[in-house]
Amino acid sequence: MAEASNGVDAWDAYLEHEPQVCFLDIRMPGLSGIDVARRIGSQTPVVFVTAFGDHAVTAFEAGAVDYVMKPVELARLQQTVERLQARLHTHAPAAPSRIYRPC
Repeated sequence: MAEASNGVDAWDAYLEHEPQVCFLDIRMPGLSGIDVARRIGSQTPVVFVTAFGDHAVTAFEAGAVDYVMKPVELARLQQTVERLQARLHTHAPAAPSRIYRPC
């Protein structure tokens, strides 16, 4: 898990840690959350957690899985987590087959 205070650090952290999920804000210094989400593309589910409701359409166009408004309510966050779990379960890579090697 990583935390970043700006968009450039968020992008760098994404590249370094290759997370299963990214939570971003819309407005961040440097790169915006939308910029970071566009760079991530469909590789990793992105959830926006923000106080700015007027960017939802742009966020979903950038590939967001969800858009949660601040202040975050626990029930709403639970919906997001359930949505992410279902998505990760659906898109999980197949278990590797066993490979037997001669001794």
